[in-house]
Amino acid sequence: MCLFGNDSFYRFFEKKRIDRIALACYYGNVSKKERHRIADCLAFKGREKEKTRKIEKTEKGQMICGSQNVGMHLEKCRSTFRKRRKIMKKRMVSLMMAGVMAVSLAGCGGAKTETTTAETKAEETKADESQAEETSAEASAENAESAEAAGDHAGKFIVGFDQDFPPMGFVGDDGQYTGFDLDLAKEVASRLNLEFVPQPIAWDSKDMELNSGTIDCIWNGFTMNGREDAYTWSEPYMNNSQVVVVSADSGIEKLADLAGKIVEVQADSSAEAALKDNTELSSTFGTLQTTPDYNTAFMDLEMGAVDAIAMDVIVAGYQIEQRDDGSKFKILDEDLASEEYGIGFKKGNEELRDKVQATLEEMAKDGKLEEISNEWFGRDVTTIAK
Repeated sequence: MCLFGNDSFYRFFEKKRIDRIALACYYGNVSKKERHRIADCLAFKGREKEKTRKIEKTEKGQMICGSQNVGMHLEKCRSTFRKRRKIMKKRMVSLMMAGVMAVSLAGCGGAKTETTTAETKAEETKADESQAEETSAEASAENAESAEAAGDHAGKFIVGFDQDFPPMGFVGDDGQYTGFDLDLAKEVASRLNLEFVPQPIAWDSKDMELNSGTIDCIWNGFTMNGREDAYTWSEPYMNNSQVVVVSADSGIEKLADLAGKIVEVQADSSAEAALKDNTELSSTFGTLQTTPDYNTAFMDLEMGAVDAIAMDVIVAGYQIEQRDDGSKFKILDEDLASEEYGIGFKKGNEELRDKVQATLEEMAKDGKLEEISNEWFGRDVTTIAK
């Protein structure tokens, strides 16, 4: 089918191998009237007179009849088309990019919305969980307070002690916790129908253990003096004093002989507190150092790493008696300080303190306190109801 409705016009373009795109370009640049005139011209192109005849000037430009002139015009058409095609291509690319960007933005917006929604849900869930945890924590705290008020940690009596403080509390030969204070506490728990739980603690962390509720009390040769306002105390159940232990052949006979010497003491102990208070004495020492426990202190003294140990007289006597070479050590006659042992409860926990105190007094009356003391010291060292 002829593009212009004229077979001769189409065949001319086909013979000249002018592509249909250029033909369409040419078609679009002339009026219908002009197309017919060109078709007529080309139909008679074999005639010599038609080759020289000019076609009238039209509003689209001047056309010259003849194959050469038509071909030249079509070449212009092709050039114009190429330019337009480039412009159209750029526009199409621009439109495509704009479309891609729009889709991307829409996707990002959707993703952002989804993310925001997810984050919002996560935050809401987290808030709910946090609220639940707070509610649970509050309930646990209330239960803990109730248990603490009852003094039983859900039916338990948890006693904090230093496991390296014989004879008050330590690990026995059978691997079990034992000691004078632990035997007293175990008897008290039994009479209160509570499960006894001995809980070893680091002595310098005892306050944290007590205040956090890990333990119900500190019961382990615990000196009351100087700590009166820090705890809720039982009545003192035993007298004690702080003394100095030295090697028997050291030549040290009195406190004044410690000038320039290395003195060791358990960290955060009442012996350390006594020496810090007595600066007139401690300032004469060559060194005042601490150790985690008194078992280590005795080894240091035996090896000559230190010259003296400041410690509780009850513990010093027990340590020396239990050693095969106990004769190598001696206790100076002069005391550093006199003190009393008590049971320390968390500040304000009078209810548990009163229950324990009443039970100790009951044990003193029926002779159980004296019985336990004789098992450990060969005499009654307790002071309750005396």
